[in-house]
Amino acid sequence: MRALAVLLLLTGVLLGCAPVAPTEPPRRSPIAASSLEPTACPVPAPDGTRVECGRLTVPESRQRPDGRSLRLLVAVAPSLTPPSLPPLLVTAGGPGTSSTGLLGLAGSGYAQGRDVVVLEQRGTRESEPSLDCPEVEQALLASVTTADPVAEETAREVTAARACADRLRAEGVDLAAYTTTENAADVADLRRALGYAEWDLWGLSYSTRLVLTVLRDHPEGVRRVVLDSVVPPDVARYDGQVSSLRAAYERLVDDCAARPACARGWPGLDTALVDAAARLDARPLDVDAVSPDTGEPVRLRMTGDDLVSVVFDALYDPSTIRYVPLLVDRLGAGDAAAAAPVADAALEELSRRSLGLYYSVQCAEEAPFTTPGAAGEDAGALPGRAATHLLWLGSDLDVCRGWPVPPRPEAAVPVVTDVPVLVLAGRYDPVTPPAWGRQLAASLPTATFVEVPGQGHTPSLQGDCAPGIVIDFLADPRGEPDTSCLAGLAPPDVVVPDDVHLTGAVYRLAGEAERGPGPGLVLLGTASAGLLLGTAGLAWQLLRRRPGRRAAPVLALAAGVVDLAAVGVLVALVLDTAARDALLLGFGLPSVAGGVLLLPVLAALLAAGALVLLARRPTGQRRAERVPAAVVAISALGLLGVLAGVGLLP
Repeated sequence: MRALAVLLLLTGVLLGCAPVAPTEPPRRSPIAASSLEPTACPVPAPDGTRVECGRLTVPESRQRPDGRSLRLLVAVAPSLTPPSLPPLLVTAGGPGTSSTGLLGLAGSGYAQGRDVVVLEQRGTRESEPSLDCPEVEQALLASVTTADPVAEETAREVTAARACADRLRAEGVDLAAYTTTENAADVADLRRALGYAEWDLWGLSYSTRLVLTVLRDHPEGVRRVVLDSVVPPDVARYDGQVSSLRAAYERLVDDCAARPACARGWPGLDTALVDAAARLDARPLDVDAVSPDTGEPVRLRMTGDDLVSVVFDALYDPSTIRYVPLLVDRLGAGDAAAAAPVADAALEELSRRSLGLYYSVQCAEEAPFTTPGAAGEDAGALPGRAATHLLWLGSDLDVCRGWPVPPRPEAAVPVVTDVPVLVLAGRYDPVTPPAWGRQLAASLPTATFVEVPGQGHTPSLQGDCAPGIVIDFLADPRGEPDTSCLAGLAPPDVVVPDDVHLTGAVYRLAGEAERGPGPGLVLLGTASAGLLLGTAGLAWQLLRRRPGRRAAPVLALAAGVVDLAAVGVLVALVLDTAARDALLLGFGLPSVAGGVLLLPVLAALLAAGALVLLARRPTGQRRAERVPAAVVAISALGLLGVLAGVGLLP
């Protein structure tokens, strides 16, 4: 979501923990003291913190230890205070998602009293080699820019995946070596390389399965474990993924119905998603977006399956959960302006994951154990295209039929452990539902299960409550976390129609600001600057010459003042909204903006009155007295035209 990022600056959505300033200079260099090869970090450390990076060399396949080697990126954030706790290892989910975004944990409460270690898993973006699949990314781009029959889109993606696999194998990559089992062995090697006698492990989404595999195959040195948004080893994900999405959406529907304002704003929310998807299937929505790679314009065609996928993604994060009903309403109504941020986000998502690793894991550990027909039957509850082409269900199973990796039945072997385990789940999580976490916790005698209200996927990275529970669990020698903060968490404050003045102008102008001043910003800036200068000059003239009863200059001055007040209030409103709830700017402005935007209309009426009076040329009024008033009046009318032209007026 490139342009919206200008407004958001994505302030801490990833982490949810306030930075903690170090109390004294760092005392040691974990990378220098290890057997890792020091290297530059790919992203900067948060202000006031230090992150060191190195490369861990591991065999690609431990069945062939003398064969090809991999160089995995490892980052260590030394403790912000003298360490009193074992280090904490964290790595991202996916599979195939880069872990570099987690380097920001160096400035969080997680780094208080312990080192935080971030592992970029084998095959992901910053490790060597990276199993990216630009061929598939291009096929997916073609799919989102057309509304071709589902069978054609799937065939295009399968062909691209085969081309990616062929290229990677020609480069010497053994795709069968990119498994959770090998990944877990990398984790064990990393602990030894860093010289840690023990550490704690923190898994997020897919990496919960990785951590469970470490517990099963390499339990030595593991003190405590946090599993956030669990992927249990014995769950067939494809069998019931659509049911998980529907259950998450229905929980939001139920919570909305229980809150009077939400129930009034969205009375038909229970059927809105199905109805909107059907409308988009019948009439796809063309949406203009910008390629994150080239900066060139791209036109997407949104269909019903795209809408359902958008809702799926929105349910991940509490900051977007509250916008789900508005998203469904606006996209279902064919509002291309409201769909623009979604389209930009979709384009960024295409290149976010290393798909070669993703397919190698899914095709070895998930697809072979899917119940025949179960995924299709589960998805059949959705309308139209979404029933056959939703999310990854549309092509994954077809890709896996030709992806050259053998099944890995050991991936489904349950874990037995006496290590204390904290299992977290978000109430609205559509991909790793709370039921999975509850099921896993019930199978582990030392596990504690916590469902976090108001949250979606990976709640340990959101807000203050869940991170606090994790930090308390890791610090408490009894392993019993303080969960009292859960009582203060409420369902999301869902945005209703009365909360928003709908306009795509703010998002569009933000995009212009990011890419360089465009015509909208230039016109708006020029009109505002001209009006400011003209109004200031007219005010100075009136103060010096005291025009008495000459109404035209006074009306023109009033028009300028009203317009400048409106511009000032709008700027303040945008800045305040960006600080408090920047996602709102993707849809428009707070509803109060509707009243503020009437001020330029009032100013235009005052300006028109001034021009009428000036046209009468009162006796004794010199041209020098009329020109400043005329300039301000014309500028006020011009600003109204510019505001209308960029789409800000009601």
